[in-house]
Amino acid sequence: TVIKEVEVFKETGPVISERVRGMLETGEHISYIMGYNDGTVRPDNPITRAEVAAIFYRLLKDKNVADTASQFTDISGGEWHATAVKTLAALGILAGYEDGAFRPERNITRAEFAAVASRFDEQKSDIDCAFIDVTSAHWAYESILSAYALGWISGYPGDLFLPENAITRAEVVAIVNRMLGRRLRAEDVEDRLRAFYPDLAETHWGFAGMIEASAAHGYEWQSGDWERWAPLN
Repeated sequence: TVIKEVEVFKETGPVISERVRGMLETGEHISYIMGYNDGTVRPDNPITRAEVAAIFYRLLKDKNVADTASQFTDISGGEWHATAVKTLAALGILAGYEDGAFRPERNITRAEFAAVASRFDEQKSDIDCAFIDVTSAHWAYESILSAYALGWISGYPGDLFLPENAITRAEVVAIVNRMLGRRLRAEDVEDRLRAFYPDLAETHWGFAGMIEASAAHGYEWQSGDWERWAPLN
């Protein structure tokens, strides 16, 4: 199901970083998360590094990057994710491992995703760390602090971030929606979209965010900086 896009963008709503606005599509609310062939979206499943590359590639405003030669030993150019990975690597958003590999099918960790997201903006690490399990010795310390300072990431009860845990698809969507200033409340999801995915319950904490990211739509801002979707023509 795809909602017809309507160009409705006002200089209101949540504050969006100027760098993010310059690099990623924030005005039009396009679809950037895809379900699987069986119709499911699997919100609590881990997400791979290749899938993360595909999300940000779909959102890029300018995909014409001069030099997209593969930087990675395991990206030849024929893979479904090759263009996305190479483009984002050329932009300095994605990085690989010390052995030169990218490992596209590996599940991305919360720390790795925080590092990727933080590269879309200036580092903002002049705050105290909010997480007891992230020390200054952690390789992604500044990236995690920066993403937290920007309001993009949050942790778990007990002031935990769990940086080495695999991040879930719903968690990724929640972070990306915050980056893009996309906000939809569960009560504002249209009735006909409440069963958009057979495995996404209305009671799931990420229900509205997953729907918001799955269906391209027009919108306007209502009180409290929440989206009201534009009606279909």
